[in-house]
Amino acid sequence: MTTPGTQVELANPHTGEEGATVGKEVVSKSPMRLAMERFRKDTLSMISLVVVVVYIIAAASAPILVAVGVLDPFTYNQDLLNEYGVAAGPYGGISAEHPFGVEPRAGRDSLARVWYGISFSLSIALVAALIAIVIGVVLGIVSGASGGWVDAIIGRIIDLTLAFPQTLMLLALSSVALAFIIEVLHVPGSEGSPLPRFIYVVGVLGLFGWTTTARLVRGQVLTLREREFVHAANLVGASRMRVYFKEILPNLWAPILVSFTLMMPAFVSAEAAMAYLNVSVAPPTPTLGNVLTDSLSFVSSNLTYFIIPAVLIALVVVCFNLLGDGLRDALDPKSGR
Repeated sequence: MTTPGTQVELANPHTGEEGATVGKEVVSKSPMRLAMERFRKDTLSMISLVVVVVYIIAAASAPILVAVGVLDPFTYNQDLLNEYGVAAGPYGGISAEHPFGVEPRAGRDSLARVWYGISFSLSIALVAALIAIVIGVVLGIVSGASGGWVDAIIGRIIDLTLAFPQTLMLLALSSVALAFIIEVLHVPGSEGSPLPRFIYVVGVLGLFGWTTTARLVRGQVLTLREREFVHAANLVGASRMRVYFKEILPNLWAPILVSFTLMMPAFVSAEAAMAYLNVSVAPPTPTLGNVLTDSLSFVSSNLTYFIIPAVLIALVVVCFNLLGDGLRDALDPKSGR
């Protein structure tokens, strides 16, 4: 038996002499290291990772840049508009001072609004995804590990959630839910704050988006609960909570990570759809969704104002999906695309 990093002494197959040294070292690799090597070989996934990291850095830096005055998404510049309310210059008013042009009717800087909007859109998607992941993982583990009537009840809850008319109830209950949130928050002037609508959008996405994760985790747990380490924990008298979250949960990080990366773009798209339905964060606070919705009225007169947020939404959705696919292939090479 040899240890990692040692040289192996073999007979020379050509001369028959003992002691020929194989210069190659025997190096053991952990499953994580193998997965990372597979992921780095996927060029498309690496490009997607770079784009996602750029989006995250942009989202994190936007509030700081707005606070110090580098970005100004709220100041009106009526002098940059013509008598029809659109940018006086070509291509939506693109210039060195306004690289993405200016917003029609208001004259606000489009780059600042889109950049600041990335922060709100990704924040909504991130918080909602974390809520959905936590609910889905907990219920999936409990359902798969318990079985019996507990599994049946959680399964029916999942079916009921999937059958719920989400869009209809989203529109019907928005005013009631927002009034309730404002009353509970007790924030002066909260009617003009983006916080109530932020909480409403996050709550809707999180409370309706956990079902896929729960089913995925349940399927993984059905296999894990028959493993030796789970039986050993049960034999020594470990509590259910310890078995669920100390023994089973650490073996689920790979599907949870993949589920999270696939959930983020879905929630970015969902926020844009909710903005179109006028139930997301409302202007003047920008999100990618409400900037894109506002641009629909100016497609013929200012195409640039429409293309920029549309491309940014499409790019973040595609790159997050490709990143999730790459992680799934790297962590489970037997699955294939």
